Amino acid sequence: MTQNAQKAFSLRALATLVLFLVLALVATSCIAGAALESPNQPDIVLILTDDMRADDIEHMPKTQSLIVDQGLSFSNAFVTTSQCCPSRASILRGQYAHNHHVPHNRGPEGGFEKFRKLGHEESTVATWLDEAGYNTVLLGKYFVQYGAAAHIPPGWDEWYARSLNANYYDYALSENGEPVYYGSSEQDYQTDVLTRKATDFINRAADSSQPLFMYLAPQAPHIPYQSASRHEDLFAEEKAPRPPSFNEAEVSDKPSKVNELPSLSPDEEANLDQVYRQRLRMLQAVDDMVEAVVGELEAVGRLENTYVFFTSDNGYLLGEHRIAETKGFGYEESIKVPLAVRGPGIPAGSTTDRIALNTDLAPTFADLAKATTPDFVDGRSLRPVFASDTFFWRTAFLEEFFMGKQAYRAVRTTGGEKYVEYTRTGERELYDRATDPYELENRYQTADAVSLEFLQLRLSTLVLRSRLSALEDCAGETCRAAEDGL
Repeated sequence: MTQNAQKAFSLRALATLVLFLVLALVATSCIAGAALESPNQPDIVLILTDDMRADDIEHMPKTQSLIVDQGLSFSNAFVTTSQCCPSRASILRGQYAHNHHVPHNRGPEGGFEKFRKLGHEESTVATWLDEAGYNTVLLGKYFVQYGAAAHIPPGWDEWYARSLNANYYDYALSENGEPVYYGSSEQDYQTDVLTRKATDFINRAADSSQPLFMYLAPQAPHIPYQSASRHEDLFAEEKAPRPPSFNEAEVSDKPSKVNELPSLSPDEEANLDQVYRQRLRMLQAVDDMVEAVVGELEAVGRLENTYVFFTSDNGYLLGEHRIAETKGFGYEESIKVPLAVRGPGIPAGSTTDRIALNTDLAPTFADLAKATTPDFVDGRSLRPVFASDTFFWRTAFLEEFFMGKQAYRAVRTTGGEKYVEYTRTGERELYDRATDPYELENRYQTADAVSLEFLQLRLSTLVLRSRLSALEDCAGETCRAAEDGL
């Protein structure tokens, strides 16, 4: 071959290589662009209960069998604000409450009114997934004070939101913008109605290649305590949990909101036992809901490509530290929630002690759906935790509460240290859950001022206060950095 021929051959080879690379890049770009419509996008189902304690799930055998035993359980799952509306805003937007500015349930400065007034409905996990090609549906509780039957927020293709009142019978749902009233017959029990609508939605999606996102939010076990008739005789001998913190004997080291509480009387303890039984009975209809939803997904052939999440919007105190039937405190029972997920690639029966937050749910769904996560999101995708525990993860998080005398901000670490500042009273709490898992001893003021223990406590407090300072004003990426201790 002559020199000119060799040169021409080399140029043709180079041109062929360049063309190949260009075509490869174009193909990759097309694949990436088509990913939003890819049939490989998983279905995503969130089942979100109301006021459910982390330990309540132990009394839900179907949920245990179908989600916990088939997927991953988080032993350290928390909400960052233990009240309904702030928590649900965090779930929908992936933000701490100091960033989404829905501080409590009451309008006009909280609840549905505030969320809508701020324009937050224009960018939620529903709009992100809707833009990514998902068929989206909300069923059940949206926000406290939502009663606008004609109002359907952006991003939801179908809408069945509880409106008008919080009863389990004799209530109304906003069904795609029209009020539909339900009575007092057995089939009108609200949890069961939502179950039927959820399975119908799945059934209608059976032959569609479009992925689905379901936000299924039963009201149970929130008041009023009313179970389905088929469950009303269950748990007749069950008693509320009696950890060492139950009806705590010595609360003088607690903040005034707690140390002013009298000891629970025998009658009050008996009433808490009855409340506990009612709550467990109500959760049995949710257990049936889990069975029905998972069963319908399997029946239509979608279960293998579906992530099913189960969690609650906050915990609940049932006599711990003398606090009965409420939330909004920094104690573990108030902020800790159940969280389990099953789905593609998740090892059955696995557990993790990595801290998961309600702020993580929206970015997790976006990650799974190949949707765009906005920069304002404070949380992080839990997807890396599904298959591995061998990477760096958050080491602390922020707790916030904005109402009344117990308004506080706190930092809790992976080691169980918890430092609390009460913003209206100036009171402080410091706990080491590694040695005091029931938060009985407030160490902030107990150590002798001339002891080595005192110096160690003050050093620990300074470190925790520094971390709290970094978290309380964080936003977006700076929240993740502050949680990581960076």
